[in-house]
Amino acid sequence: MLCQTGVSLRYGVRWGKASSYDGAAGLSRLRDICMTTAPTPTIRLQTTTSSSQVMTAHGHRRQVLLFLIAIILPCAVLVVLGLRMVRQEQELGERCMADERRRMTSQLRQGSPK
Repeated sequence: MLCQTGVSLRYGVRWGKASSYDGAAGLSRLRDICMTTAPTPTIRLQTTTSSSQVMTAHGHRRQVLLFLIAIILPCAVLVVLGLRMVRQEQELGERCMADERRRMTSQLRQGSPK
């Protein structure tokens, strides 16, 4: 934090030359210098109700969008992949059953059951 005289409260350094930082006493002296030479200006923000409502609506829409991206999208991907895996398991089961039937019919035709 700097005041107009160039005193840094954080590091205990003046512009141009370094001064030693002597703990709490030095910090209070620096605060006194800044308070007496450079009063902090007050900044007042004036907003209208309509602009704050617009910002709130925009912020709400953004939160909903981020929620959809962060939560719903990965869930939807997992559901789609799960359904795909179930369908592949069914197709594999059907193929295995068809292969088993073919093997059984070929063994019966040859007359040598296994």
